[in-house]
Amino acid sequence: MRNRILLLAMCVALLVAISANAVNNIVFILDSSNSMNKPLGVNTRIEEAKDALTSLLYSIPVSEEIGLLVYGHRISRTNEVESCKDIEMLFPLKPFTETIRDSMIGALGGIVPQGLTPLADSLVVASNELALLAEPGTIVLISDGEGNCGGQQEIVAAIREDAERFSTPQDDTSLVVIKKTI
Repeated sequence: MRNRILLLAMCVALLVAISANAVNNIVFILDSSNSMNKPLGVNTRIEEAKDALTSLLYSIPVSEEIGLLVYGHRISRTNEVESCKDIEMLFPLKPFTETIRDSMIGALGGIVPQGLTPLADSLVVASNELALLAEPGTIVLISDGEGNCGGQQEIVAAIREDAERFSTPQDDTSLVVIKKTI
């Protein structure tokens, strides 16, 4: 219960931060790597992450440009090469509507964590999506750890250092929500 309250508090803080900055373009990145199957309180990390993302999606006003990127959900971690390429822009950036919100939430139910963590490449994909827009945007990463697929981990580290960090005050079993304006 305590973990759920902390995660909910993180999401509320994130929503307030997004609202205060009047961000119009947001790409959510959901970590669905195998490590998200580990327990977090009475649930798993992925269940807590999906619940947090669902709460955020219900709180975002319609008409904002919203996208959802997921990694690690289609290919097992045993196939390292392909698993490290398992990044899907499940919902490309487009004006957010109640219908899209409901579709996003519905899609979360079918996401099964199983792969590796192409964190650096997923941040590049999300950044490229935002770069196509005229106005700046924000990447919100919901993850439990570091990338394990190589890539420019020092760039990821720099982004994480410069980003607003909303995390539970626990050990490595916590989820981390990071907000970065591009």
